[in-house]
Amino acid sequence: MRNWFLVVVTVVLFWSGQHLMAAAPEKLTAIDLSHVQSTEIGAHIEFLIEDNVPMTLSAVVRAFESGGQASTNSVLNFGIGSSPVWLHFDVLNPGQHLDVWRLIIETSWLDQIEVFFRHGGQTRDQFLTGDLKAFADRPVDHRFFAFDHEFSPGRSSVYLRVKSPDSMVLPILLLDLEQARAREVGDGLLYGLIYGFVLALLAYNATLFVGLKNSHYLYYVLYLSLFLVMNLAYSGNGYQWFWPNSPALQAPAITVLMGLYSAAGLMFASKFLGINVRFPRVNKALVLVSVGALALLAIATIFSLPVFAQFVAFPYMLLFSITMIALGVLALKAGVNSARYFLVATIAAMIGATLTPLAVWGAIPYNAWTYHALEAGMLIEAVLLALALANQFRINQEGRIEAERLSLVDPLTKLNNRRAFHNAVVPVLDAIGRNRRSYSMILIDIDRFKLVNDTYGHPFGNEILVMIANALAGQRRKGDVLARWGGEEFIYFLPDTDLDEAALVAERQRSLIERAEISFEGQIIPVTASFGVAWMDENINTLDDLVNAADIRLYKAK
Repeated sequence: MRNWFLVVVTVVLFWSGQHLMAAAPEKLTAIDLSHVQSTEIGAHIEFLIEDNVPMTLSAVVRAFESGGQASTNSVLNFGIGSSPVWLHFDVLNPGQHLDVWRLIIETSWLDQIEVFFRHGGQTRDQFLTGDLKAFADRPVDHRFFAFDHEFSPGRSSVYLRVKSPDSMVLPILLLDLEQARAREVGDGLLYGLIYGFVLALLAYNATLFVGLKNSHYLYYVLYLSLFLVMNLAYSGNGYQWFWPNSPALQAPAITVLMGLYSAAGLMFASKFLGINVRFPRVNKALVLVSVGALALLAIATIFSLPVFAQFVAFPYMLLFSITMIALGVLALKAGVNSARYFLVATIAAMIGATLTPLAVWGAIPYNAWTYHALEAGMLIEAVLLALALANQFRINQEGRIEAERLSLVDPLTKLNNRRAFHNAVVPVLDAIGRNRRSYSMILIDIDRFKLVNDTYGHPFGNEILVMIANALAGQRRKGDVLARWGGEEFIYFLPDTDLDEAALVAERQRSLIERAEISFEGQIIPVTASFGVAWMDENINTLDDLVNAADIRLYKAK
């Protein structure tokens, strides 16, 4: 794991270095407003990186006149902890009228941005914004950093200074207002779909937790909730909608929520897959790593160390993604049925949770696909984990039903036991009593059964019990209730049956048992049974009364 992380860091540093070492072309091409498309304009931008001393605008203009470094990518990325960066590009308005265009930096976590629009050697518009300022102070009400400007006919120059210790990834677009609004509407629909779906899952699983009191649903709700809040912070929607006057909250929100989201995911996985029970040492390691990562993030937040926070949050999130898959494999090998769903879900989430941080770091190209990979992966994971929870619930329900069924069945003879007999007979007795219908009871006891056990052994005695149970069950009429009453006793309830009819049934069964040929080591062993028959009368009103009456007659028969 440590070697993998070092490889990622090496790739990040190498990729970031490629941006800085890009060779400058002889002359930058101005952006022609008559041919602008809704794509990032990084290939039209040149940049300078400040040394330790901040540069004035006039010094920057002279420096770019001497030649800056040009980006070879549509999206500029200077990595984490970069020095302040100056950007420059030219805009050509070939018309004869002023045109209003919107410049958008589609990153939600930059501390400070200064923008200068110049024409004819003069600054026409100037803006200062960033996460360190309240959202209400932004020049345009937008989840990203947006600036409107009327471009005069001819050639204009745009200069930007970006300062941020966070990952400085800069997807920059220049759109007319119609294009900008269409893009904003599309974003609104996308996030409406994402948040609506997640909120529906949250409500559904919260309801299941309240109804079933199953902690799996509670951990899943926590996991989904933290993804939702993390996405609100990461996408800029949270700052725009929920905490617009709290820049101090916005600054550490993303990294802290990344840590909490990852920790909640590991907690859910441990509980859902039974890692805490099956592999306590693994669970202990997960707890220690998570507590350590969250403690480091807390220190970074308290002491305002944003670069350190990112170097904790991003590796921890990547480690979380890989660990989730490892836990799924571990549980699958341990025979956890729901681990299949979990494994597929976490692979989808891992792809998203790996692509987005790597894109933000600069290790892979940053575009709409890699930016939204985390959200797409999480939505797929959410669906599959919901299916996994449903599958686990089904398995648990089937297990409970089977356990309940087995608790009502005698394990040897497969007949009803006493509890099942009571459950079946009492409602019938109530119905019969209300309708003044007759009923009878037969109590059966195998003769000299202790002697059979002592002589031939308990396994042979069990064979006799099974044989008699099968014989009795074969003679059972529809509506009759047969059960093993205990030991060598069986009980038979016959609804709508008077005493004479019940006696005939008992005699038929007694004769059937007597004629049965049961052999032991080639020797036929005679088996007989005694029967006690009772019928309802004015003195018998309850099941216990009926059983006692049959027991008295059984004693006389023996």
